[in-house]
Amino acid sequence: MAEQVKGAVPSEVAGWFRKGDTDERAARILIRETGPAEATCALMAMWAEKHLRGYLVAKGQKPEASVEFEALVEACGALDPAFKVWVEAGGVLGKYQRAWKSPGAEPPATWDTDQAARTAETLVRMVRGMVRAGA
Repeated sequence: MAEQVKGAVPSEVAGWFRKGDTDERAARILIRETGPAEATCALMAMWAEKHLRGYLVAKGQKPEASVEFEALVEACGALDPAFKVWVEAGGVLGKYQRAWKSPGAEPPATWDTDQAARTAETLVRMVRGMVRAGA
């Protein structure tokens, strides 16, 4: 899943967080404008995903580009048990990403945007706190 690399570069971690924050800003615009739930939920999931990738980089890992959201949560869980509670939530956010990528997947409903936002916000807050604390 993730390959070990020597000395994670802090700017690379910040780069993942910055890319994720761009997804979050776009999702907030869609929420404000009552945009498509499918896009909003996918962007919230991508916000959280990029923070998970940043966490893995901070821990000296190099996450594969093509892995599913749930696999990222599991990789983080292998490094810190605090992520174990996120396996189910990762499934929810992963479902939103699959709906965005796959025409046959069931699209999220408008009310899903609140769940996606709350779930992603909580996960992102935790990841940022852990990276700041060096955990």
